[in-house]
Amino acid sequence: MADMWLPIWVQCTNEGCGHWRKLPAHIELHHVKLDVVKCSDCSLDEDPIALMAMDPLWVHSISYSPLLRYCEPLASLLVEYYPDGVGISPTTVCIQRNKQQQQQQQQQQQHEESSTSGGGIANGEALKKEEGKEEVEDTVVPSYDWLHPFNHPKEGPRGGALTPDTLEPCESKTFPEWSKQHKNM
Repeated sequence: MADMWLPIWVQCTNEGCGHWRKLPAHIELHHVKLDVVKCSDCSLDEDPIALMAMDPLWVHSISYSPLLRYCEPLASLLVEYYPDGVGISPTTVCIQRNKQQQQQQQQQQQHEESSTSGGGIANGEALKKEEGKEEVEDTVVPSYDWLHPFNHPKEGPRGGALTPDTLEPCESKTFPEWSKQHKNM
């Protein structure tokens, strides 16, 4: 079933290319010889999602701890609650972070070009200071304001959020012993 809905990625076998491309939906996998797959245009950039999947940081981001707020007592119970469960993907976050980094690098290059065109010792010293700085990549997944897996007492209810301190009616019917224990607490 998954092979019908998820995209299938193939690697181009052209010499010097090696880009990963999505296999078009109308092509069935069993008709494709994977050792002779070629891009229609190797000059096109590789899909950012494929680039991120090869990045070691992306692999580590899959195992990020749950994005929960004000839930320290429940953290041990919610180890398996990952970002994909609430509609975001580490890939999306990595792509957004890379776009921001690319924009910052472009701005720095423009700044360096404008500072070197002026000449002089002061500009050269500023350039040396900038070269000495090392950029440290932030590997923490940012928290989103709309990402609330649980309702909070001081806030109104949110769509798709759970109420951790109460049982839903279907849960009470399925687990009557839990509803009795919950009433006694």
